Amino acid sequence: MKKNKIESIQALRAIAALLVCSMHTATQKSTTEVFFIYVQKILSIIGSYGVDLFFAISGFIMSWIVLHENLSPSIREGLAFFVKRIFRIYPLFWFTLAVMIVLSVLFNGQITLEVKQALHGSVLFLLTPHIPLQYAAWSLPFELYFYVVMLVFICFFSQKNFMIFFCSWISFHLMLVVMSSYGIIAFQNFIFVNVVLLEFFIGIVVGYLFYKYPCASITKKYISILCGCVILISGFIYASLSFTPTTKWIFCLTRVLPAGLILYGVIGLELHDKLKVPRWLVKLGDISYSIYLWNFPVLAFASYIFNHSVFYQETAAINRFMIEMIAIILLSFISYRWIEQPCVRFSHRIVNKIK
Repeated sequence: MKKNKIESIQALRAIAALLVCSMHTATQKSTTEVFFIYVQKILSIIGSYGVDLFFAISGFIMSWIVLHENLSPSIREGLAFFVKRIFRIYPLFWFTLAVMIVLSVLFNGQITLEVKQALHGSVLFLLTPHIPLQYAAWSLPFELYFYVVMLVFICFFSQKNFMIFFCSWISFHLMLVVMSSYGIIAFQNFIFVNVVLLEFFIGIVVGYLFYKYPCASITKKYISILCGCVILISGFIYASLSFTPTTKWIFCLTRVLPAGLILYGVIGLELHDKLKVPRWLVKLGDISYSIYLWNFPVLAFASYIFNHSVFYQETAAINRFMIEMIAIILLSFISYRWIEQPCVRFSHRIVNKIK
């Protein structure tokens, strides 16, 4: 049942990246076109779910790697794991942030406050979720924190302690979330008291279920997808009709739980050879990180063109949306080929020396 590459994961990554990217691209446009206004409303509701999927997928991948490859504690394996993740995240983030800084200086004719803030060490090393200019990167500190937790586990704990370790970890965070929500503690660190960490954990649970119960029935996978979609759609309807902000607990029910259910069902169908993922969707999944990070640089450039081109101003919003989405995808293929892949290969050479 174990596969070297689970293609449904790449497909879900592609969907997640396109959801987030299309939401940002569509909602930044002002228009009177009735059809596109409906598109904007829909994407504004469902678009952010792409990040929820990304987090759950990360949790699954980490648990899949640890449970199948790291049977006993190993500092070397831990360092190898962390090096690969560092080279996966930082180079493209730095490159796209540099592009945003250059565009900001060129378009504004001066070094703005945001540029100065973007050059701060906490931003450059993703120690804060408040990322100036490259706004899509707000989620990366959560990823980085999760990698640090995985590093600790791989270095000092064995496979048999997997669920004990992570249940203790998430219980600690849940305690902080509850105590912070009810004012018991004044501790308000954005990462430690944020419920999105539960999405990593539910991905971990999915990976553990596949490891522990590889022969679970196919029927359960279909039911899982159905339940996930029903809960998710109900959550979207609630969000669109509700006049009150979504609480942390409603978020857990309508966003975290569906992410795990859909992930479990889709991956399970592929592992049972009941799902064939289109190659083009797998390719888009490969470049999903580039799509995610190139979104704002392309939108910044498009906004400048819009402000200085009558022709682009007169172009229908839906056409501008399509042009910018195509530009993001094409640029992402180039970025994946010339930035991501060389960095990954370089990280593998370092890992070989560590091992």
